[in-house]
Amino acid sequence: KMITLKEIELNYSEDLQKNLYRDKSLYELENILSVWKTKTFKGKYFEMLGVFNENALVGILSLAEQTKNSVSLGIEIFEQFRNLGYGYQALISGLKKAKERGYKLTLNQVRTDNTASMALCKKCELESDFYEYVNKKGNKVYIYIKQL
Repeated sequence: KMITLKEIELNYSEDLQKNLYRDKSLYELENILSVWKTKTFKGKYFEMLGVFNENALVGILSLAEQTKNSVSLGIEIFEQFRNLGYGYQALISGLKKAKERGYKLTLNQVRTDNTASMALCKKCELESDFYEYVNKKGNKVYIYIKQL
């Protein structure tokens, strides 16, 4: 199964609501999608892409500029599509896209209890020193890095 990364159109609002944003109305999701189309957040590059298997939205991938030379990637594969290789393909595609955009480094936060994401990072040759940080959301995370 090959995935493609592409912009999420409004007709996928219900999929997003069902799989990820259960507390958001369709109207709120339309606003979120319109913000994502700007490809910026707080003055920096930010792109949210759908992870698609043919026409099925199986997850989302974000690229968020951290510094001029670094970007973080965030992947959320919807529950019913996990353990099918979509996360791996999405991360590899995201790393390639970040490199094409001129970033030299990826810095990804992974929750310390997310063993699946840690295994995925290792598989894609991201490294961590396993120093535990508490992120802005109050979650304990490890930072995984990779030179692009």
